Amino acid sequence: MDTNVYRKNIGGAGHGNSEHLSSSSHARETIRVLVVEDDRDLGTLHKVALEGMGCVCHTAENGEEALDLCTVHDYNAILMDCHLPGMNGCEAVARIRCSQRNATVPIIGCSGEESFRAASLAAGMNAFVTKPLSIIELAGALSQIGLRKGEP
Repeated sequence: MDTNVYRKNIGGAGHGNSEHLSSSSHARETIRVLVVEDDRDLGTLHKVALEGMGCVCHTAENGEEALDLCTVHDYNAILMDCHLPGMNGCEAVARIRCSQRNATVPIIGCSGEESFRAASLAAGMNAFVTKPLSIIELAGALSQIGLRKGEP
């Protein structure tokens, strides 16, 4: 993946050009996002983009780590890679949906292959984006799940 293209797409993050997000119910509440991505570099880029929009992020590199974090933290959204080692993204979503904590959290599925959209949505994900993500696609997906752009 050409990370320079992604960096160009998120170029404003941290340099005064970032967009801020707010929860539709709490305009100034911190938005907590779990980024689940097995590619460390890509996970870092997603985290930087989200933080540039005013989110607070945790990261996990596989489904098991994501489940562990979901047992101790409340999230406003989860960005879930569909292709994870061991437990894949769809299985991780099914297990998150069965848990007490975060069972109803909106989950955005992501894959480098558009063909995974239907399976992701059928597995309980609320939205789907194709990688590599642009800042506009990421902000659009957050808006689609009920988190919208707003003032900080």
